[in-house]
Amino acid sequence: MYERLKKVMRRRLIIIDLASLLAAFLLALTVRYGFPFHAPEWQLRLYWLVILLALLGYAILFQFFDERHKPIPEQDLLDCIIAVFQNSAILFIILLLSLYSTKTAELLSRLVLGLSWLLFFLIDLALRLYYRRGKVIYIRDYIKPSDVLLITSSTCEELVRSHFEREGGMNRIGEVFLLDELPENWTDLSFKQEYERALVYLPGYGSAYVDDVSHENSLQRVIHALEQRGITVHIAVRLGDLDVGGRMLSQLGPMQTVTVPAMKTRCNVLGVQFNVSNVDSAIYYVRTHLSDLAGKYICFCNVHTTMMSYRDADYQTIQNSAALTFADGAPIAREQQHLDFTSARRVAGPDFMDAMFKATMDGSVSHYFYGSTEETIRNLQEELPKRYPGIRIAGAYSPPFKPLEDITEDEDQTDLQRINNSGADLIWIGLGAPKQEKWMATHEGKLGGVMLGVGAGFDFYAGTVKRAPDWVKKIGMEWLYRLFQDPKRLWKRYITTNTEFLALILKERLRSVGGPANSDKTK
Repeated sequence: MYERLKKVMRRRLIIIDLASLLAAFLLALTVRYGFPFHAPEWQLRLYWLVILLALLGYAILFQFFDERHKPIPEQDLLDCIIAVFQNSAILFIILLLSLYSTKTAELLSRLVLGLSWLLFFLIDLALRLYYRRGKVIYIRDYIKPSDVLLITSSTCEELVRSHFEREGGMNRIGEVFLLDELPENWTDLSFKQEYERALVYLPGYGSAYVDDVSHENSLQRVIHALEQRGITVHIAVRLGDLDVGGRMLSQLGPMQTVTVPAMKTRCNVLGVQFNVSNVDSAIYYVRTHLSDLAGKYICFCNVHTTMMSYRDADYQTIQNSAALTFADGAPIAREQQHLDFTSARRVAGPDFMDAMFKATMDGSVSHYFYGSTEETIRNLQEELPKRYPGIRIAGAYSPPFKPLEDITEDEDQTDLQRINNSGADLIWIGLGAPKQEKWMATHEGKLGGVMLGVGAGFDFYAGTVKRAPDWVKKIGMEWLYRLFQDPKRLWKRYITTNTEFLALILKERLRSVGGPANSDKTK
């Protein structure tokens, strides 16, 4: 039903857009000429012709561009703004080029044309948001979620259910059939209800290999049987026992591929050697290299810690000695892209935590949390199992708040022994910068798991600090959101430090004009 509703919403959306466009032109004409319009008859006829062409042109453009956007109920504020701005800007650019090429623009008021675009943007955005709100409420209250038939193994069933309960949206798991238990005459099985879609989620399937040829043949029979019943089959893309994130899907020549990162390429931004990556690739690499990373540490370096590294050579050495150093900041990721690392994306510590918690809901990897306050640690241990069912927490500890140099040898050894005895694979460090990076560097090779310095990430997942909405993160303004939350502590860090960072980046860019770019590519 939701699929049919999306088609209806799309038809109604174009009606909203065309009505907004007509209203914008009429309001602009009223502002310029009053009502009724006090303009020469020939000029009014020309305006009506322009309006007619604009409406026709928009109807054509809508068919090409609107399908690229998510359905209106799934859009957030930023998505709506982008969709409306893109549609209106393209329309008016084409319209103006046509008018100027035919020298018709000289006969029309520039105020009318400019005001029409502005009013169209504002009216259409307001109506789309109002329509979106109504459809979200309607879907929530009246539309039954679509049931999906699940074909999986006994080891994966609970994991898939947990993922759908968290983020299934309008889809939920209906009946479950375990591939290993299906009889030879699988086509004779009866369903309790009708299904439009089936999900195949199996260990090893969708990867470059299948362990058992008979297993593959059995799966092919299942797919064929589902097709015969008119059920669309979705096969989860996996490498071995790990899910493949969306940013790992790419194209190489004519081939659609899954990109497996090497994590050897680094980009120099103000002296810090950042790994070129994205959240999906970073998660996959860490998950598949836990034994190699054991005893080492991973840094998430933002603008503030980059500037600290720029001023402090010892701290910069710590950042560059990490097994992995990720760009935890939109300005850093944008600078990486400017330096020809086009695949670089922001890998924020909290985003990495969320993705890693999801990826380890099968309990195959254990977590330890070291740092922050006792209240935060207690909330973490309570909240994480609720948000990520199946996650395995090996332990957590809030050390006393004091400088590293004041920690005695006995206290330090007790902490190390406590962590190692837990057997944790991932050791999350939340001591704040630069203390957490110095702590990790000091204890490199002394712990059995990999250390990850994530700072305020503890507070976000304990619920003690609210993180910025997704649309704020998309436009790279999360730092401003946090500034409003804690202005006394963060104003100097963000205002002064961010300004200095941008000035130094501009200086580096000007220096590189006419010469080699200031970046290092390490293989």
